[in-house]
Amino acid sequence: WNDRQVLLRSGSPLRLEHLERVALQEAAVLILPGADHAEHNLQAVDAQTVKTLMAISRHASDAGAVPPLAVAEIFDGRNAVVGQRAYAGDCEVLAADEVISRLIAQSVRQRGLCDVFSELLTLDLGNAVYVRPLDAAAGAPFGHLRSAYPRAIPLGIVRSADGRPALNPDPETILQDDDLVVLLARRFDDCAPQETRPASFPFSAAAMLPPALEGRRRVLVLGWSRKVPALLREFARYGADAFEIDVVSSTPTSEREEAIGRQAAATGSGQVRQIEASYTLPGVLERLDPHRYDNIVLLASERLADEEQADATTVFAYLTLSGLLPREAPGPRVFVELLDEENLFLFDRTREDVIVSPLVVSYLLSQVALRRELGSIFTELSRPWGAQIVLQPAQDYLPTNGPVRFDDLDRAAERRGEIALGFRLCQEGLVLNPDRDTDWAVTARDEVVILTSYAERDLAGLAPPEDASVTRSVDHSEQ
Repeated sequence: WNDRQVLLRSGSPLRLEHLERVALQEAAVLILPGADHAEHNLQAVDAQTVKTLMAISRHASDAGAVPPLAVAEIFDGRNAVVGQRAYAGDCEVLAADEVISRLIAQSVRQRGLCDVFSELLTLDLGNAVYVRPLDAAAGAPFGHLRSAYPRAIPLGIVRSADGRPALNPDPETILQDDDLVVLLARRFDDCAPQETRPASFPFSAAAMLPPALEGRRRVLVLGWSRKVPALLREFARYGADAFEIDVVSSTPTSEREEAIGRQAAATGSGQVRQIEASYTLPGVLERLDPHRYDNIVLLASERLADEEQADATTVFAYLTLSGLLPREAPGPRVFVELLDEENLFLFDRTREDVIVSPLVVSYLLSQVALRRELGSIFTELSRPWGAQIVLQPAQDYLPTNGPVRFDDLDRAAERRGEIALGFRLCQEGLVLNPDRDTDWAVTARDEVVILTSYAERDLAGLAPPEDASVTRSVDHSEQ
């Protein structure tokens, strides 16, 4: 037996005899990836995933056995209930495109946030999220855990009764015997607790108000993919007047509006404009006046079936934009989606946020396969309310005229009812869960990474109703 060995078998997951050849009943976990970026019949892919779950479940039932844990990716989040119903065993159904869309929407609002999530989702890069039993701390308030892990940061708990995470909970929440602790650490071995002691400062448990937007933000979306309707829906959650969005693609406007209608994506009344044009043609981007926008989102195009061609188009558009935007004066924030990790080196990640979406989805599926509670944890963190990871000016928490330690930031966040996760420094970059004995020189240009909570009613109430999906179309096909 070699746990590093990968065996490849040909066959179809829709055929039970093919599944039996790989001894599915002896598996610890089954992973069912969803559609790739160029798949157009996405509902059919979801139907195949649900059918496979049902076949495996029925086969296990006939054998008098319980099927193994299944982790399935679907395209349309509304099909999650059907997938759960089709499977008799433990099952985690992930609407991965929805999670990616939420991360893009959050990154548009906060530059640098995608780097935080990229690190959290990878087990071999910096820190990751771990879940472990509570051990001997039952009966104590959650706030006392802050000092129990010298090399890890407690983020919250998962109640075994319902499997739902409570991140950045009320510090006075009493821990129960069957609770699981959610931790940020570099290794699982770093999650071993030590003796707890009471917190040094009074707790504050009030949920913060959502951060006020600096007026309506103008967003230019270049490219079209199946994620755009979900992305528009996430933007709409921040309020009908929070964003003014132009979507530019050579994909016919009628196709886009049909896709938005199929997903019942609320886009806000009149705040989304569909522009039909090929932004890779000379002069098109220049006529769009990209410097007028606050944010520019470059999405991988699904019109190109090959990932290399899609990334080449993205790089071309990025270089064209670079020649149109000011280099010294503040310009629009640029967010780039890639499909191949090998192309990351082409971008200056200190200036632009870059995400490799297939890689993030793969990391998400693999992490949930290892610890199923992580699915609900990452879903919670990607929502626009509740527990949120935010980047805040360092000078709001720490003095900028001398060396500081992470414990200083931890105490400052504790006073506000928040949890400190690390620094985002201009020189060193992102530093999560830093060493407790290291001195850091923090400047006014640096940021701190904080886990806070926003009241759900304040953001959820801003989202328009689902039938308010109205888009305006502009035909620039001549360009």
